[in-house]
Amino acid sequence: MWDLYVWEVIPYSSRYFTMKCSNGKHVQWLRGKDGEVWVWVMGEAPGDKPYEQISEELIAERARQQAQKEAEELWRQKEAEITKKFRDAMAQEKARIVAEKWKIEIEDRKAAKLEEEKIQEELKKREEEERQKGEEQIRQQEEIRAKELYLSLKQAQQHSQHSDDDQEWEEQCE
Repeated sequence: MWDLYVWEVIPYSSRYFTMKCSNGKHVQWLRGKDGEVWVWVMGEAPGDKPYEQISEELIAERARQQAQKEAEELWRQKEAEITKKFRDAMAQEKARIVAEKWKIEIEDRKAAKLEEEKIQEELKKREEEERQKGEEQIRQQEEIRAKELYLSLKQAQQHSQHSDDDQEWEEQCE
């Protein structure tokens, strides 16, 4: 096993072996106590996981991350769909409300027009009734006046006839 004390005592520069590549990149390897590149063989130390288990865990983690990305993308799509659906529903509801208000307004106008027509008809009916009453009163007054004039003329005629008769009688009597 690696001794931590030895690790702290070894200077940093001697702990790592650096190899530079031509493209400017470099690789660093850790050195062991013996100065050679330190190599750890997976699965040989106590508590180490076998390669297959580590590989399975890595695959599972990648699958989980991929599934999470796909789920996030699906959620974004679903959220956009829901937003569009409710936006459309709100637009339809607003259109329905506007149409309903317009319909109510038209019905109110029609009702007001019908009410106005009803009032006008009633006023015309009253006017016609008043005219008929007035005509009836005038006709009755005309008839009464005609009777009065007839009686007056009849009396005048009778009176004048009486006068003529009286005069004739007086003439005969003399």
